[in-house]
Amino acid sequence: MSIHWSKEKKQFFISYKVTLPDGKRKTVSIYNPSWTKERGRRYLERIEKAVVNDDRRKRALLPLPKGKDARIGELVDSCVEQWRIDYKRQTAYHKEHIAAKYVLGYFGPGERIKDALSPESLSSFRRHVFGIEGISPSWKNKILLTFRGIIDLAAEREIIPYEAAIRAKKVLKPMSERNQSSNKLAFWTDEEWSRFILSFRADDPYRMLFEVTYVCGLRLGELLALKWEDFDPAAKTLSINKASDNFGNLSSTKNDSSNATVSLPSYLSEALSQYRLDFAGNPDDWVFFAGHHASRTTVRRVMKEHIGASGVPFIKFHGLRHSCASHLIHAGLSPLIVSRHLRHSSVKETLDTYAHIFPNDTVGIMDGLFPSQTSTEKECPSECPSFCPSSKQKPPN
Repeated sequence: MSIHWSKEKKQFFISYKVTLPDGKRKTVSIYNPSWTKERGRRYLERIEKAVVNDDRRKRALLPLPKGKDARIGELVDSCVEQWRIDYKRQTAYHKEHIAAKYVLGYFGPGERIKDALSPESLSSFRRHVFGIEGISPSWKNKILLTFRGIIDLAAEREIIPYEAAIRAKKVLKPMSERNQSSNKLAFWTDEEWSRFILSFRADDPYRMLFEVTYVCGLRLGELLALKWEDFDPAAKTLSINKASDNFGNLSSTKNDSSNATVSLPSYLSEALSQYRLDFAGNPDDWVFFAGHHASRTTVRRVMKEHIGASGVPFIKFHGLRHSCASHLIHAGLSPLIVSRHLRHSSVKETLDTYAHIFPNDTVGIMDGLFPSQTSTEKECPSECPSFCPSSKQKPPN
């Protein structure tokens, strides 16, 4: 929400974004002829104050553990309620899952808060997390960061002293980036992708699902939110403007840059058009699938089955997006084009994520980039321009 000056109308106005029922984001502007800049600011302050007061009211209703014998299970329950207020449902769900599986799974809900947050207990928990097999370093850091968020709430509500929270968070220091593998992204080569997709029958609708995912570099929520109204066969594009969470609810995409159109190759646009005819898809129908919206669990199960059938290395669903990026990079596309296709917020994000995939070997290309300037006149072709370095003619003015 912000205040702007309209040069055309010679007025101040308030601009803010709203989320429409279909998940799209829209900018709304409010004009009032009597507003001066100062009056506009005061109006905005009243709105902000009302939002803050409403938030305080919600927080005051949250159950809080009391006393020296308060249990960590009670604290996590309070955090879950707070996350559901502060975050999108999908994000709150992930935090709740981490807290239940890893934090309460280690301490137990009946552990006293003061015992669980002692330096010895936290050090032991951190060692336990780093010793868990089968999860990535980044996921281990998410576990620690979620626990740090629980500690923040405990300090904010004065369940524990602020100084104790600072000490506890220092113990739960995440793993540094340099200790993580630089090649942490799991993806398929072009040959592995071919083996995977050819393990589907030609008429299997899941083949189309995975092909659209790979070619467009889609996230799972974006894929499952696609409706036929988002497909433009004439322009050969898909409009990405919403996402589906674990519960099938539509929400906004990861960020504003994710809302964009993605270009399709001709063969896939034609195949998608035929696929729509075969299933008689209406504009408001899901692309995957009309009548029985695909679930995340089913998509992951089908992917795992065909990974086993094709014999390719296991990757997560999001690895298809990384595989798309790898394909584009090795095809010689610039970071800018890769960034636009993946709908990153900036080229920096693309380079930060895929820098190790971009070729960095200069052997064999330097001769072409920097040819020798000692060529003789005999070595010049007959059509050599008059301003060639070896020519005796002078370049035109």
